[in-house]
Amino acid sequence: YIILEIKKKIKQKYNSILKDAITISENNLRLPNTETTKVMEYLKSRNLNDEIIKQFHIGYDFDKNNIFDELLNKYNVNELIELGLAKTYNNWISDVFKNRITIPIFDENGNPVGFTARIITNKEGAPKYINTSQTKIYEKSNLVFNYHRAKDFARKKHRCILVEGAMDVIALEKADIH
Repeated sequence: YIILEIKKKIKQKYNSILKDAITISENNLRLPNTETTKVMEYLKSRNLNDEIIKQFHIGYDFDKNNIFDELLNKYNVNELIELGLAKTYNNWISDVFKNRITIPIFDENGNPVGFTARIITNKEGAPKYINTSQTKIYEKSNLVFNYHRAKDFARKKHRCILVEGAMDVIALEKADIH
């Protein structure tokens, strides 16, 4: 019982950190500058309106003054590494999602467990999308993106639509496929 309570408290702490990361990334996207203008142009080119951007908590992680820097003011760096928000490279700690559009990933109960993130400017050798690495609260093979929203619809309608990626799910939501 004690071990389950400890695991529950750790998960709550991690969910709280991720909620803060989501808030920071959403606020970043609202800042008026050339970077966010470019991001919003991209999102609009994908036919995403403000309502969908808000519903899916889409945000942005700057290269400088990024999510990681703001979270370091409140949380331990090891927690950020354990959550896959930061990585170490030869004694250097770096923000995993900098210069990317961030889309939070939630578990079946609607608790944040990670991110998928898309690069805006194609850089040679850089993957278009990256996801949170496996963590104590995120196991990619045990999770379906947007399940926390779709499960009631699927039960009610006795059907489910599976697509490849987060942007495909968002496109279906935008198209109101019900």
